[in-house]
Amino acid sequence: MAIKTDVFSILDARIEILERKVEWFEKFGNRNKTKEVLEHVVAIERLSELKSVKSDLEYGVHWKN
Repeated sequence: MAIKTDVFSILDARIEILERKVEWFEKFGNRNKTKEVLEHVVAIERLSELKSVKSDLEYGVHWKN
């Protein structure tokens, strides 16, 4: 059985990757390329969803110590 720290370290790593991807596009991305804009929108949505899942796990699951 996974412990809370293992689960959250995986989520945090994936969140960090997506945050960097979103930040990169906002600084350097080509807003005139439809494909890049769509990838950016998908990254934002995935980031939002992961943060929501993390919150749900934090407050909705009774973790064993």
